Amino acid sequence: AARKQAVTMLAAVAVNPPGKKSGVSPRESEETAYRCLLGLAKLSQRDSAYLVLTNGGPRAAIDCLRLYPANMDVTYAAFKVLRGLLGNPSTMMKLRKQKRFRIVPAAVVDGVYRHDSLDVKAEAAHCLWTYSGVGGVDAQDLVIGVDFLPVLKSGLEEARALDKGRSDARVRKFVGCTLALAKANEPVQDLLV
Repeated sequence: AARKQAVTMLAAVAVNPPGKKSGVSPRESEETAYRCLLGLAKLSQRDSAYLVLTNGGPRAAIDCLRLYPANMDVTYAAFKVLRGLLGNPSTMMKLRKQKRFRIVPAAVVDGVYRHDSLDVKAEAAHCLWTYSGVGGVDAQDLVIGVDFLPVLKSGLEEARALDKGRSDARVRKFVGCTLALAKANEPVQDLLV
C-alpha cells in the first residue's frame, strides 16, 4: 500500500509540482517534475512497473511532455518512462490496450521537434523502437504517420558522424528503430529503401 501511494504521489507531483503559492520558482517546479519522472522511469524498468502503469505513470509522462515543452530534461525523462513501460513484460500488453497507446508517437515526435538534441532524438528512437515492437504493424503505421523518418535519418547521420569508429549507443538506437519499423511491413520497407 505504501509503494502504491508513493507511485501515485510521484505521478501527481510530476504533473502538478509545487507552484508559486508555496514560494517555488517555475524552474524549481520543472526540476521537481523531472526528478519525479526519473523516479517513475526507474520503477518502470523493474518489478514495480505494473504499479507505475496503473497509478498514472503513462498519463504523467505524456502530460509532462505537453506541460513542459521547453525543458529538455523533462522530455528525456518522459521518454524513459514510456520506454520502460513498453519494454517491461508485465506492462507492455496492458499499455497497448489503453487508449493512450495510440497517442504515444505524436507525443514523442512533438517532444523531438521542440529540442534539437541528438540525445533526445536517440531516446525518442529507443522509445518508438520498443513501441513498434509491442504494437506491430498498426504501431509501425502510427510512427510513420507522425513523420518520424526524417528524425531517424538526420539523427543517424549525426550519430554516425560523431561515432568515429567506436560503438555509440545512439547509432544502435536509430538503427534498431528503423529495423523495428520495417519488420514484416512491406510498405514501410519500400519507404526506407
